[in-house]
Amino acid sequence: MRETERTQSHSETRLASWKNENATKRLIYAWKEHENNFKSGKFKSSEVWKKIAIIHQNENSQWMYTDIQCKNKFKELRKKYVKVKDHNKQSGNSPMTCKFFNELEEVLGEKPCVAHLASNLKKQSASISSQNSGVENESNKECEKKKVRKTRIQKELGEWSASLREDAKRREEARERRHKETVSVSDRAITAYTNMMEKLINKF
Repeated sequence: MRETERTQSHSETRLASWKNENATKRLIYAWKEHENNFKSGKFKSSEVWKKIAIIHQNENSQWMYTDIQCKNKFKELRKKYVKVKDHNKQSGNSPMTCKFFNELEEVLGEKPCVAHLASNLKKQSASISSQNSGVENESNKECEKKKVRKTRIQKELGEWSASLREDAKRREEARERRHKETVSVSDRAITAYTNMMEKLINKF
């Protein structure tokens, strides 16, 4: 039984395909939406990934990814992102990027204000008072940037969700039209057949 489960797990991981860029972008933002759940300790990591998988399945019938596939894809994205960030930090290196870097930068590139505070304290060589003033300004600026970035992400998520809902609505309306057309054709065929049979019966 366990061997079968391992085989299935390996198979679904190997066969996972993320050719749809919108699905990958949605994965990145879905992780951001559930970031606190990952960190809180109230939920198992697997439970949170299952929620993210359900989000994909509900928003697009073509995005039938499992929790394991979502987890592995995000792990792959983050690994490439970190590699690019580390490369660009090295002096003398030419700038490098990766696919979905901007989206990953929005959700992973944020640093706590405290970290910037400590960094600025080390770099200041002026008096203590000027250090504190400079660090506070930098900290405030960074906090403000985070607020703007968070607002932009929320706006994009709202537009994204609205677009997906509209697309789902159009698909549903198209299905209903096709169904009505099929029923109409069937009704006409039945009517024609009934009329023909009645004519034949009347001849006898």
